[in-house]
Amino acid sequence: MTPELKKQIKKVRAAAREQSDKWWDIICDEDSFEPYTDDDQDKVDNIVSQYDSIINQLLQAKSK
Repeated sequence: MTPELKKQIKKVRAAAREQSDKWWDIICDEDSFEPYTDDDQDKVDNIVSQYDSIINQLLQAKSK
């Protein structure tokens, strides 16, 4: 695994953890009425896209 790929993995894990923590805080707080916004969906879409890219890179490296 290349250093660049390891860096990408750390970055996407941090983004996923941040988004997850935000939503668990909202779910656990009965007084919170924060809406799920387009920005939140964009962040989730970006995380999924980054994970897909990392998986593809790993599969390509494995097939070489």
